[in-house]
Amino acid sequence: MNASIRSAFSLSILALSAPLQAAILDFNFGNPSAAQYYSAQAYAELKSAGDQLLDSGGELRSNSVPVGTTSTGGTLASGGTGMSWNTFSALDGFGLARTSASIAVTNANSNNFVAGYNAVASHGQRTQVQFYSQTVPGQVIFTFNVSGTESTPYGTTLGRFDFLAKPYVPGSGSFFDVFLDPAATSWSGPGTYTYSYAGSIQAPLDLMFYAASGVLIGLQDPNGRGLPPAGASFSAFADYANTFDLAEIALLDENGDPIPEWTLVDVASGQEVFNQDGRLTPVPAPAAVWLMLGALAGLSRLARRRTTA
Repeated sequence: MNASIRSAFSLSILALSAPLQAAILDFNFGNPSAAQYYSAQAYAELKSAGDQLLDSGGELRSNSVPVGTTSTGGTLASGGTGMSWNTFSALDGFGLARTSASIAVTNANSNNFVAGYNAVASHGQRTQVQFYSQTVPGQVIFTFNVSGTESTPYGTTLGRFDFLAKPYVPGSGSFFDVFLDPAATSWSGPGTYTYSYAGSIQAPLDLMFYAASGVLIGLQDPNGRGLPPAGASFSAFADYANTFDLAEIALLDENGDPIPEWTLVDVASGQEVFNQDGRLTPVPAPAAVWLMLGALAGLSRLARRRTTA
């Protein structure tokens, strides 16, 4: 795993009238500064009192297309301390992610050697969208539903969600703007959250979305709740597998009134992902449709043969 990228993600947890024609805006091969960027991470680590990495496991992946489900787990050990861990993250659709992280520690040795127990799972994406509407939009309100549970006797567990919307400027920006841009917003824990954007909507919007679950005990504990006593055994989890969901989009005109009919297109894929009625199910590609029809025809013939027999 790339340590510098992993550290950046860890720090992030701590701390249309006449629209443009939809087209692929850019390509990306794991570069956070490219237009299309998708990332999944699922890892755990033990650290020393000097912030040295003692043992770790997991993975971090990024690409120009959505990264699939990441599910990892195992056992870490150092200085007589053992930690089993499980992490999971998945991107189920446009603005729809699930993550969870859990650990179980035996013989905590914080007074002598091990001083950090961390597990993180996240999914992030940077993509561009375009609104299509006969009425000139004046404002967009994104509403997210976040649900999950947390538990730990030490340190901090959390579900963290970050979001940013801004005009897309080719060759500019990075996925990490979702953590650094003053217009970005971060939320923690279950709830219903809204993000309001009132800038230009005539050109594509650059959207950054990051959903994470984390168990942070010791060195990276943002709440400073301290370390477990030496010899302690305990478990902790942050389970947000129920999900980080872009549940609703409201497109308003210049007077603040809802626009009655509109569509939102994911520019890279060309798919309509939302309209005034809510989330849209992706339409299968023509080849996939023919393959599905062929499979159904085969099943029908098989059923007829069995009936005849």
